[in-house]
Amino acid sequence: KQLQVPVAVVINKADTNMQKSEAIENFCEESHIPFLGKIPYDPKAIEAINNGKTLVEIESVGSAAITSIYEKAISLMKEELQK
Repeated sequence: KQLQVPVAVVINKADTNMQKSEAIENFCEESHIPFLGKIPYDPKAIEAINNGKTLVEIESVGSAAITSIYEKAISLMKEELQK
């Protein structure tokens, strides 16, 4: 807030500590910080990396979450630019 830099939050491996993830999400809501989503732990990520790919290049729960978060981030940026 002091630097007046727009921020948003994404939780990676959100399902590895559900209590912490929930606390982060609640903090964002209370602090009026945009929360873009959660990326679950995805064992297919290792497989993708070992095959020279990114997670979004394969079909998995992680890639679906990343795609959704990306779309929300783009939408949020467009909203900010229109202000």
